[in-house]
Amino acid sequence: METEPEEDMCVVLVHGFFRTRRDMTFLHRGLERRGYRVISVELPITRGTIADGVAALELHLEQEQLRGKRIAFVAHSMGGLVVRALIARKLRNPTRQHHSAPFNISHCVFIGTPHRGSLLADMALHIPGLGRWFKALPDLRTRPGGEWSAPLLHPVEGRDTDPDTRIRIGVIAGTSASILPGRFLISGNNDGMVSCASAVSTDADAVMLTPFNHVTIHKHSVTLKAIIHFFNCGDFPQED
Repeated sequence: METEPEEDMCVVLVHGFFRTRRDMTFLHRGLERRGYRVISVELPITRGTIADGVAALELHLEQEQLRGKRIAFVAHSMGGLVVRALIARKLRNPTRQHHSAPFNISHCVFIGTPHRGSLLADMALHIPGLGRWFKALPDLRTRPGGEWSAPLLHPVEGRDTDPDTRIRIGVIAGTSASILPGRFLISGNNDGMVSCASAVSTDADAVMLTPFNHVTIHKHSVTLKAIIHFFNCGDFPQED
């Protein structure tokens, strides 16, 4: 059952690689219609690194004056790795606060996020010069390549285990390889860009598989309803 959003809660939408904040418009409008305060951020991650995305995301949160508010992140694709990197930085450096109280992150929903890296990024890095042009590619490969590379971002170690204060993590993955190149290059269930094996993180409190591909998974009412259900109940709705 859907309940009214809590007044101190703000949903922060984070787009993925080669996208802008407009890519999250469907979720933004849907959540706003249901009474949530929603912010869609714009990150420099198409030509920048995960570290660049973290710096930009932190600045957005500071400008929106969200310290002390309950933040629920909803992130698509690489945007989820940026969110995880921000959380990892905060947990490793709990005393590193700029001006006021720390961010209070209550929920994270990761949609098609390559937690264990991307086979397609591995392949792309064999193309001369592509890694220098798209600086995030080394962060997305399946083998650790740096402090913030994908395989090093899970689990969210040390997160509070108190059920009233811990970060609740939900994962939504797609199973429709209806788009290239996943149909031919990725084995097993995948959304055309990210395999389910990579999308499903080890620290997820709830996982939902959907019959959608990578570019549309966050633009369906099923996904919107699942996110709201996760905010309310800490899990995803069961199939009928």
